Amino acid sequence: MSKRRWSKFWWQDHERDAALRLCSLAAQGLWVRLLCLMHEAEPYGYLCLNGHPAQPRQLALMVGVPERQLTRLMAELGKASVFSTTPEGCIFSRRLVRDRLVSDQGAAWGRTGGNPRLQTQPDPTPTPPPHTGPAGLTPPHKHQEAEAETEAEITLTPFTPTQDAHTQLFKQGLVFL
Repeated sequence: MSKRRWSKFWWQDHERDAALRLCSLAAQGLWVRLLCLMHEAEPYGYLCLNGHPAQPRQLALMVGVPERQLTRLMAELGKASVFSTTPEGCIFSRRLVRDRLVSDQGAAWGRTGGNPRLQTQPDPTPTPPPHTGPAGLTPPHKHQEAEAETEAEITLTPFTPTQDAHTQLFKQGLVFL
């Protein structure tokens, strides 16, 4: 069981992966299931069982499909270069491995107080005291006044899709009832 209970999943990256989108929906679904297994695997991001590359029969049992179907879908994913393979034949997600390295580096920096390249330098120019107006009140800045005027002019109306709009989206396959 992985010590990591969650990971960042960038939906737009998944949707914009052209190689994955060219694969069948079944292959895309298999890839998501494999990502779940790789998230739990040790080493993280690799499709391993007990330190050895997972075999097709094992994977078929784990994801609940016949071995023949799994082999066909894996070939589809491999042909599209969705995953990489180690010299020993272990499949891995380049993204999960890269994210793990970034996470580990961040954790190491956190233990030492943060990223050393981002340490703040003291500002050499002192901040002038705020100007106070009559009765010790600070006058509003010009951009705050303009912002307040703009906000006062805007009338917000709640967004509620009409039944006709919802039906149109359903017909286009964008909404499921």
